[in-house]
Amino acid sequence: MNYIHTPVASIYADVDAFLSSQPQEIPDTEFDKMFDHSVQAILQIAFFSEGRRQSEKDFVSSRYVDQIPCMGVSGPENVKLSEIVEICQLAQKAPPFPYVLMIDLHPQLVAAFPDRILGSIIPDESK
Repeated sequence: MNYIHTPVASIYADVDAFLSSQPQEIPDTEFDKMFDHSVQAILQIAFFSEGRRQSEKDFVSSRYVDQIPCMGVSGPENVKLSEIVEICQLAQKAPPFPYVLMIDLHPQLVAAFPDRILGSIIPDESK
């Protein structure tokens, strides 16, 4: 899967379109599979904390925010675009079901869909 640079507004529009074609809510057991699958992808490359950031290097997310096929993760400040892309590729490799992994790197955003990775980070600007 390749990284495609696109504006944040376009990423949100694609996420909305994807979610409108999916179940409005998924059971806890299915959400847990998606969450755990995503965490394992992150842990292969970086650090992860559930609930709140334990270190400035951590990716962080909360488990039961919205029971939808989309997981939002907040990323650390000094993460490389290549690491983000690798996490996205791992997360979309044999997922439990189709879902979107959104990584918020305020003000930048990256979203891994089953068939593509969209991001607002210009590759030359990655750290």
